[in-house]
Amino acid sequence: MKYKLLYGWLILITLTFTHWLNISSFIQVSARAESQNKDVVCTPNGCSVVPRSPSTITTLMPYGSAIREQRPTFRWLTVEDAVEYEVTLKNSEGVLWRVNNITETQLAYPNNQNPLSLEGYYELEVRATIASDNESLKRESVFFKTLSLVDIQRLDVEIQAIRDRALDTDTETLKIAQLYTSTEKNYNLIAEAISILNEAIANDTESIPIYLLLGELYQKDIKAYDLAQISYQKALELSQMTNNLETEAEAQIGLARVALSVNENRELAIEHLKSAYETYKALENEDFNIAQMAQFIAEVYSFDVENTDMAVEWYQVALASYQSLDRQDYIDGIKEEIDELQQQ
Repeated sequence: MKYKLLYGWLILITLTFTHWLNISSFIQVSARAESQNKDVVCTPNGCSVVPRSPSTITTLMPYGSAIREQRPTFRWLTVEDAVEYEVTLKNSEGVLWRVNNITETQLAYPNNQNPLSLEGYYELEVRATIASDNESLKRESVFFKTLSLVDIQRLDVEIQAIRDRALDTDTETLKIAQLYTSTEKNYNLIAEAISILNEAIANDTESIPIYLLLGELYQKDIKAYDLAQISYQKALELSQMTNNLETEAEAQIGLARVALSVNENRELAIEHLKSAYETYKALENEDFNIAQMAQFIAEVYSFDVENTDMAVEWYQVALASYQSLDRQDYIDGIKEEIDELQQQ
């Protein structure tokens, strides 16, 4: 069995949740997908190739499997050269309503339509008409449900408990966003979390954790990589301004993840990861994170044949670190990777 690398967030200081993915699987599948003009979908169990639409629309609201509001405002990212959009809402019985000739990238829930039912299941479709060829481009359908009344009441109690703690505004916002996205609570209110984080940013927050969480949601959940990069870059700048080495390393890791997600920019990813590696070396009691960074750098190097020597070198750095920690659960896998590379 190939050794599993903690790729979803790489290190133990996870903001909200972690996924175990094999980085070699991710990069190999990504390369195959690109050659076939397809996309990659990753889950904690691995990555697979799926058909790619000629163009896609990234929906921001709803996103995730659930929303709370019964009259939400639907939002999506701008499609280049789009002159208008069309939004269709469906349920199991068919089309509920359709609005066309939309010129903005959002649509308030129509006043003349019945609100979403509690604990209802829906499909949202957004189409864009492109100026150049008048083609209609469709994003893959977004399926979502509304929370049940019981879940809403439970959520309200938990939010009130956070507010009763009289935290500062940024900390309260962060706690609520983490509640929305908690896998343990299973609300999966990704869009709502992004919304309140963006409200904090609109109010000129300088909270590094808010930017880090927003970057993670954009990168890992929404796949809005440009927005993720902006968030991580701001977190990096604030970290450097305040000499916060821990969050500086987290921001560098986030930027590396974005670089790997966009055109597999391994060179830039390695640059960010090496910065994170050096940052952890400057901190105390970060031996495990140092080992993780060395391993991840080696994994990225290992997928370019001409960089085999560099991959082996960084695996050996990781191996020495894991051995010093007596982490046998990592040692055997690293040795296997080194052996395989040296046999090439």
